[in-house]
Amino acid sequence: MKKSSAKHLVATMIGAGVLSMSIMLGEFTPLYPKNTDYISSAVVHAKTKKRKVYKKGQLVKVGKVEYTINSVTTSTNVGGEFGDNASGTFLILNVTITNKGTEPLTISDDFFTLMKGKTSYSADSSAGVFANEDANFLYSELNPENSMSGNIVFDITPETASDPKLMVKVQTGIWGTQTAKIYVNQ
Repeated sequence: MKKSSAKHLVATMIGAGVLSMSIMLGEFTPLYPKNTDYISSAVVHAKTKKRKVYKKGQLVKVGKVEYTINSVTTSTNVGGEFGDNASGTFLILNVTITNKGTEPLTISDDFFTLMKGKTSYSADSSAGVFANEDANFLYSELNPENSMSGNIVFDITPETASDPKLMVKVQTGIWGTQTAKIYVNQ
């Protein structure tokens, strides 16, 4: 064995011995905390913390956007003879959106997701165009300090439409970093 290899081996063995002794004597601090109780309690608290669920007609602030569900109706057709027919029934939410930010906001039905338990439903964009007679709601620019009202449409079963626990999740924009939930039938 070469002299440098022997020195390296001895140094490694001494280092391992010192580390072992430090751990046994409790003088070694690992990179992770020994007591993780505070981590698990924080996770439990985050999971059990209930967020307020709003009701139809209440003003809901989500980031720099305010939402109000003014009314809820159902229909099997929107837009009349040349409009769109539902596969099930159309749930039509008449909403008012107010931009409290400092930049224009493009209104999209992607801001709305219908929720029944763990099941989620997307808005029907083509029916939404027919349900907004003046076609000046979806994909319109909403300047700061302005409000606009229009209809968001979902094609769902009649049973889902009448569910008392049916909620709509609203979000700050297409990416939805901030959200709130609103009961549709309460």
